[in-house]
Amino acid sequence: DDRLAVLLADPGVQPLVLVMLDLDGFKQYNDVHGHPAGDALLQAAGRAISASVREGDLCFRYGGDEFALLLPGADEEIAAQIAERVRQAIAAVDPSGVPGVTASVGLGTLPRDAQTAAALVAATDSALYRAKGSGGDRVETWSRISAVSGGGSDRASGLPPGSGEGLA
Repeated sequence: DDRLAVLLADPGVQPLVLVMLDLDGFKQYNDVHGHPAGDALLQAAGRAISASVREGDLCFRYGGDEFALLLPGADEEIAAQIAERVRQAIAAVDPSGVPGVTASVGLGTLPRDAQTAAALVAATDSALYRAKGSGGDRVETWSRISAVSGGGSDRASGLPPGSGEGLA
């Protein structure tokens, strides 16, 4: 979140896209193949992600089996192409000859989908959970969700509808 705040303070990096991804079926993979295999898969996924982004893009392990990417200067179209490339690269990961996992990917764009770091994280997280809830192994954008639901950001708080943040 600190790097996100720094990027938000620099108008030269906007638009800015946050991509969050979750490895589908990682818990099962870990349970079946063991923690050393799970660790190897996480490392291989990290390498696949790093190899799939542009120079200057930032990649992080967000926790557990989640990763986050910050794509400065990318619009949603470019970000969706990068996210799809990442999703495909993760699906191709095959550490130690054991089939890997797939990834659910969500993305949100600043300033179009959100005006603050908290709102961008909330929008992107909503897109990620839509991707997971739709069967996984897909890329979902906040703009597509909000267009379908007739939503958009809550201009009073700058947060996506239903995020619960910014309410008294």
